[in-house]
Amino acid sequence: MSSTNEDKTEDQPRWLTNIENNIKEELEEFPSEPRYYEIADGAETEQREPPEYGAAYKLNSIADVVFEAVRDVFYTTLEHDRLAKLLIGIKKGAVAEYDTENPQFVYHNWGLETIASGSWNASHEPIWTEAWINTSSLISKLYNEGLLDTDGPIWLTWDFVVAFEKLTKGDVASDAGRQAQVLAPINHILLAGEPFADEAKVAADGRILELNAAKWKLWASKIKEIADAVDDGARWDLMSQAQKAFDEMVRLYPEAFE
Repeated sequence: MSSTNEDKTEDQPRWLTNIENNIKEELEEFPSEPRYYEIADGAETEQREPPEYGAAYKLNSIADVVFEAVRDVFYTTLEHDRLAKLLIGIKKGAVAEYDTENPQFVYHNWGLETIASGSWNASHEPIWTEAWINTSSLISKLYNEGLLDTDGPIWLTWDFVVAFEKLTKGDVASDAGRQAQVLAPINHILLAGEPFADEAKVAADGRILELNAAKWKLWASKIKEIADAVDDGARWDLMSQAQKAFDEMVRLYPEAFE
């Protein structure tokens, strides 16, 4: 590699380097079938079967790139929002049915949800990291816009259960891993509190995890404890974010606190 290319690699953000490396690995493994960046074109040359016509596979490939990149993109940045809006925009711009005479993209949930599920599961590690915060925040942003509506409520609920009921070791005032762990559900409220509160208000039979007024009040109390336990110098502005999340939980579901 030339010194110019080396300088370029050093200057570019880590998430972009990771994307380039992932694409290079894919091309080495599948040199004749690069998978990225095509959505609706090429209908006559691809093997497409109704009703999906390969659309879900295209979405799956794009989502794979987004979720890989977002691990290294901080969740409050414009770049993180753009990655989320890429997937949101694909759904909003999709048509209801595929027309062979006028091929346009049709949205199929599984193309996104399989990648989101794998990323969400892989992010639950013994040591909670900033990559976990960035990934979980992407899930929050997608869920808030009507994506991941099948598994999203389950994932958000589980993050609350793990953070506040099951894996609670570590001093939240000083332990960076514990702070990252609890920030994920806090961000779920700040980024997707409204649809999640609506879900909590619905008495649904057969839920995998318990989500109701009692749980909502319990988790809010745990978040308030965090706001009171940390100081204003905590990582990721945790004290302020926790207080905002508590206030939002009270606002969104006041009946839970009566």
